[in-house]
Amino acid sequence: IANKNYNADIFISDETNQLLDTGGALLNAKNYFDFSKDILVHNVDILSKIDFNDFYNHHKAENNLATLAVSQRQTSRYLLFDNNNKLCGWENTKTNEKIISNQSDELIPFGFSGIQIIKPELIDLIENKGAFPIIPEYLKLSASYPIYSYIHSKDIWVDVGKIEAIEKAQRLLENTL
Repeated sequence: IANKNYNADIFISDETNQLLDTGGALLNAKNYFDFSKDILVHNVDILSKIDFNDFYNHHKAENNLATLAVSQRQTSRYLLFDNNNKLCGWENTKTNEKIISNQSDELIPFGFSGIQIIKPELIDLIENKGAFPIIPEYLKLSASYPIYSYIHSKDIWVDVGKIEAIEKAQRLLENTL
């Protein structure tokens, strides 16, 4: 990193003593953000070919507090959206747990991609502290604020946080380079 010019400031959050999860990491990094600009939050264990320009332009055009990248894929945990792509809930199909934050006649399930763009003021709306996942915060906030999806089902996406997925990611990368 030191020998390349990425035209970006890069900071590493040291979570050696405790993993903070996405919510806790956002709060931990708060002092590094430029609060005049939207923030791209990208899980480190995700590889994708998402069109970030299109994603960002969609976020800006919709004026969302948060825009969550999602795709139609098999998973055990789904974010649930209405016909207008507003976040309405979450479902774990293995445990049958379901959280509904906004009522809707039809709930459309999408797999969360671990990539989101947020307005910086979202950070000040988070009530949790310490280590915590961001999805429950999004669910709470979606009752009062615009939190919507960006659907990128046709893009390459791999969660490389599991050993078996690394080989799949390698094959995909070899075929796309």
